[in-house]
Amino acid sequence: LPRAHIKGIDIDPSNIAVCNARARDIPAGDVTFATAATADAEPGESYDALFCLAVLCHGDLTGGQARRCEPLLRLEDFERIVAGFARCLKPGGLLFLHTTNFRFCDTTTVRNFDTVLECEPGQLAPDVLFDRDNNLLAGMRYLPVGFRKHYLPACP
Repeated sequence: LPRAHIKGIDIDPSNIAVCNARARDIPAGDVTFATAATADAEPGESYDALFCLAVLCHGDLTGGQARRCEPLLRLEDFERIVAGFARCLKPGGLLFLHTTNFRFCDTTTVRNFDTVLECEPGQLAPDVLFDRDNNLLAGMRYLPVGFRKHYLPACP
């Protein structure tokens, strides 16, 4: 994607420092990095695609025997973050959510998207899923990982 602008965002400033150092050493094209916990500071409808890969999951939930995900993570946290992603995506934009502790289908944001990509079970990490009430969904696998934001209807 030689003409693409790519922006990486991470909550950990040390991760961003590593990325900036690597970008200086390797010709990376139009790639920038920023420290942030959410997409709240990003302009609305400005991205063609967002990739959130193994980010919206908590290691203590995945590696532990948690029956509930609170206080580490809650569906309302996930909902707020994916709603921010939706705000930043252009109509027709793509959202990829891979390896999360919640299903996108359990959010209200999903109503603005169509599923465009599903994984095979073997392509998924051994993530642990929680339901709308923050309870463990034992043995559940969630295959949808790619979503397209709906185009807004034209004004009459």
